[in-house]
Amino acid sequence: MTTALTDDLPVPDALNRYFQESGFAPDGGYGDNWVKFMLGPIPFWLPNTSARVYAVRYHDLNHIATGYPSTHWRGEFQISAWEIGSGCGDAHAAWFINLAGMFTGLLLMPLDTFDAFVRGRRSRRLYNQDYNQLLTLRVGELRQKVGADERQGPATAEERRAFVGWSAAAAAVGMIWLVAYLTPPALVIWGLWSLLS
Repeated sequence: MTTALTDDLPVPDALNRYFQESGFAPDGGYGDNWVKFMLGPIPFWLPNTSARVYAVRYHDLNHIATGYPSTHWRGEFQISAWEIGSGCGDAHAAWFINLAGMFTGLLLMPLDTFDAFVRGRRSRRLYNQDYNQLLTLRVGELRQKVGADERQGPATAEERRAFVGWSAAAAAVGMIWLVAYLTPPALVIWGLWSLLS
């Protein structure tokens, strides 16, 4: 978020501000059939499945609770690592999407990714909580539920071990994403090359 959210702001108002600042539709894009995803300068379209919508609703609340911005790629990679650290519960799409985001964060900003992961390990997740009840809260209450800044200090040995394990999982998922997204353009280039040769 580029605008600081005060603790007394109702969560629905914070969501509206978050959607507006992020350039999302008024409903956050939850009702869209497809979602545009940019891989560098290359646009890709993903189906906006019910599993993705379920995950993204909590993901958006986590942006509000933690303060990681959605308006810049750094904030998306940080929230990915934070959510892996805190856990995504039964939101299977969130695990997959966040592992891919954490992988990219490891490549581009490893220290920030590590810090966000550790912060997540020390926090409580919103996934699996009653979403409608979360909407009745104020931002300060949401932040208290998450507790993202309650424990400070250097990472413990257990947190470092967990980071290594989840980083390996992120690398595996990241490679799946790379193959899935780079294979179609590679096949097109190969086909064009074959036709022109």
